[in-house]
Amino acid sequence: MKEINFKLILYIFNLIFFINCGNENLKSDFANFFLVKLAIEEFNNTQKPKCNSSQTTNTPQVNLFKVKIKQGIWGEVIFMEGNFMPSTGCNNSRATIQRVNRKINAFNYTLGSEVETLENNPTFYTKINSIFVKEFESNSNGFFETELEIGKYSIFVKEELNGKIYYYANGFDGTGGINPVEIKKDNIFKFNININYLASY
Repeated sequence: MKEINFKLILYIFNLIFFINCGNENLKSDFANFFLVKLAIEEFNNTQKPKCNSSQTTNTPQVNLFKVKIKQGIWGEVIFMEGNFMPSTGCNNSRATIQRVNRKINAFNYTLGSEVETLENNPTFYTKINSIFVKEFESNSNGFFETELEIGKYSIFVKEELNGKIYYYANGFDGTGGINPVEIKKDNIFKFNININYLASY
C-alpha cells in the first residue's frame, strides 16, 4: 500500500472546509490548526539525523572513464563491514563500505573441487590447484583493470585473516566455478569484488 500523503489530505480538507463553511471563526481556527500542524511536521523533519555515507566519493561512474584496456576485466574492490540489516533511524556506526587496495589473482576457471579451503571459513582458500594466470592490484580507491586473453577465469583477492594471507572469493556459478569471468574478443568485463566476510545481512 502506498504511503498516504498527510499534507495533501489536510490541504484538500481545508480547501473544502473554506468553500462550504460559512462560520468565519471556525474557518480561522481550522486554518491556524493547519498551519501549526505543518510547522510542527517541518520542524520534526529538520530534527531527523542525516546519515553520512561511508563510501568513498570515487563512484563506479567515475571509474568507468579510467578504463584504458581494450580486452579484459575492470572493476572495484569493495570492503564491507558491520550490520547491514534494515533498521529505522540512522546509525553511522552500524556498517561501513570502503573501496580498498588489494592484490588480485586470476586463475584459469576454477571449480570448488580444485581448491583447499580454510577450516570453518569456506570463502578463504589456502591453495588453488588450477593454473595461475597473473597478479594485478587495485588502487587506493578500489579501482582495477587488467588485460586478459580470450577465455574463462576465476578471480581471487588476497586477504589477510588472523595475520596470514589467504585467497578470498565468495561467488559461484551454477556449475561450481568460483568467481567466474568470461573474456571475449575485444570485450571488457566489469567485475566488482565484494569482501564481505565481516558483514551481516
